[in-house]
Amino acid sequence: MVCRPPELTSSWLARELGQAFEQAQAAINQQGYNDRQEQQR
Repeated sequence: MVCRPPELTSSWLARELGQAFEQAQAAINQQGYNDRQEQQR
């Protein structure tokens, strides 16, 4: 772990978590979309 000032760490962490969350949301949305497409067939 690299030592960073607390304010820098929190903003960096928030950005990292935000990106990870967005990717997870996109994956979940895509999976849900695929599931709905399957059910319609």
